[in-house]
Amino acid sequence: MAKDHAKIYQGFIDEELASASGTQWMAAGEGQVRFCGGKEVEVNDLSTTGLGDYDSSKTDGTAYPAGAVTSSWSAQTLSMDRGVKFALDRTSPQDIGFDASVEAVVREFARSQLAKEQDAYRIHKLYSLAAADSTHKGTHVLDFEIGTDDIVDKLCGLIQTLENDSERSGGFVAMVAADQKTAFLKASAQTFNNIAFEQTVEINGVSYEHVMMLNDLPCIFVPIRVTITTALKDPDSVNGEEERYSVDNVALESLPLVNYAAGKVNEQTVPFRFLPGDLKQLSAIGVTEALA
Repeated sequence: MAKDHAKIYQGFIDEELASASGTQWMAAGEGQVRFCGGKEVEVNDLSTTGLGDYDSSKTDGTAYPAGAVTSSWSAQTLSMDRGVKFALDRTSPQDIGFDASVEAVVREFARSQLAKEQDAYRIHKLYSLAAADSTHKGTHVLDFEIGTDDIVDKLCGLIQTLENDSERSGGFVAMVAADQKTAFLKASAQTFNNIAFEQTVEINGVSYEHVMMLNDLPCIFVPIRVTITTALKDPDSVNGEEERYSVDNVALESLPLVNYAAGKVNEQTVPFRFLPGDLKQLSAIGVTEALA
């Protein structure tokens, strides 16, 4: 029986994202998104009517008012279209476990590359949308100084604002920079709020460990370090070749919003730091000897 390799490999990716990604709980549930090819998807929107008046005097089956269920699909275009291709082959006669080798590569890619890029994009996208909203940015985006302001009171106040606006209680998730865990540990001894650390919580079918529960709010600590991959072009090289570099464990000093403009070169300067040992060369410019 033929194997569906794409389905098998996608299963590896899903498992690693569930384990390594802090935002995998944001992914739509099964059946809520239809992929149409390329960057095009369709998202399901399900709605129902509300309650009506019940008439107990009717005995013909019409005592309950008729309700309506609407299920529609709206077309959406993804803002990014990313991909990669790996070519694998045996390097020696002993390397006969091809499926195992592919699984190792796919899992490593999902864990060390895909999860980081996915988390960085989602978190920054949500922050950008909130900060650009003129109606809510003053109340939904808070700036405060750790150590001076009460971090627990600030977060609880923000959740209260969100609950009032959404007309729902609970169901929220907080993404907290990992380097702020100490601040919450110190604040936990000085607040009447219920704070519990190292909890295991399931959110939208994804299980997370080492979660902080602030009252009923799950708080997932996410790393603030990122991986940067860049290319260095050499105009004097043959055919304009370029070298590719990767820098791991990059600590960003700040992450300001970028005002993107269509049709223009968009630039933003962001200070960061890293250790020299985290700089890796991925590909080099070939050296060609010129013949006289």
